[in-house]
Amino acid sequence: MNELDKTMYFGAKPGILEKAKALRKNMTGAEKLSWDRLKNKQVLNLRF
Repeated sequence: MNELDKTMYFGAKPGILEKAKALRKNMTGAEKLSWDRLKNKQVLNLRF
């Protein structure tokens, strides 16, 4: 089963998921740093 055949989040169309995937692959340095800190619970000890 290809990824787009799976259940869409909140009714998102396949084009939206492809765009999100492309954006995740091409993050700016600031975005990468922000997400690295967010995912490691380094902001108010919250998990994102």
